[in-house]
Amino acid sequence: MTRHGKNCTAGAVYTYHEKKKDTAASGYGTQNIRLSRDAVKDFDCCCLSLQPCHDPVVTPDGYLYEREAILEYILHQKREIARQMKVTGTGGAVVTLECVEKLVRKDMVDPVNGEKLTERDIIVLQRGGTGFAGSGVKLQAEKSRPVMQA
Repeated sequence: MTRHGKNCTAGAVYTYHEKKKDTAASGYGTQNIRLSRDAVKDFDCCCLSLQPCHDPVVTPDGYLYEREAILEYILHQKREIARQMKVTGTGGAVVTLECVEKLVRKDMVDPVNGEKLTERDIIVLQRGGTGFAGSGVKLQAEKSRPVMQA
């Protein structure tokens, strides 16, 4: 460490050079290092498998993929969705709240596939807002002004 680091009363200013020397000694802070060849993907390699492409396809954004890797990924996702659909039981049908109140709640049977439903199977969808607007039906704008108080 520098003299300032050992005896902080020695000087009134912690100079740039002292700070730089302390940073180098401690290894703390931003360090610029050259990335090795292993850290950068080769130009002709698939973004999924990181192997050179033999039958390449490219996205409109410029990402390169091996056709076989993309097809395997799509098949994997399709199997995963099918597996999750078996686990959840109901087909995930979306009906209006009016349909739920008039038809479904009477006998608790799915109107699409005829399976028995529980109360946990019925999920009421919420109205969402954007980043610029609030969510909900009862929205009211308020205007606040500074008030002079005596």
